Amino acid sequence: MQKLYITEREAKEKGQSFEQRKELRVKQSLPVLHELEKWMKEQLPDVLPKSSIGQAITYTLGLWKRLTRYIENGQVEIDNNLIENSIRPVALGYVK
Repeated sequence: MQKLYITEREAKEKGQSFEQRKELRVKQSLPVLHELEKWMKEQLPDVLPKSSIGQAITYTLGLWKRLTRYIENGQVEIDNNLIENSIRPVALGYVK
């Protein structure tokens, strides 16, 4: 996961356009994601389905297309932290 966020930081620090960010993601992040997906698929037969790791792998693989969609579009952020942080005061009732 750190490798994915390092790529995002690199794109931001270089002030890359959306297209450049997409190209960087394809070059650097996509191989990492392929490696992670392969590892999860290899582990799945060896873990108990109802164990924490079994449930986590099954859940992640079930959402894999959605989780990796950000690679396809340089305008999409890797996560939704900015949105969550902006609405947190409202959710916690701190807005007057």
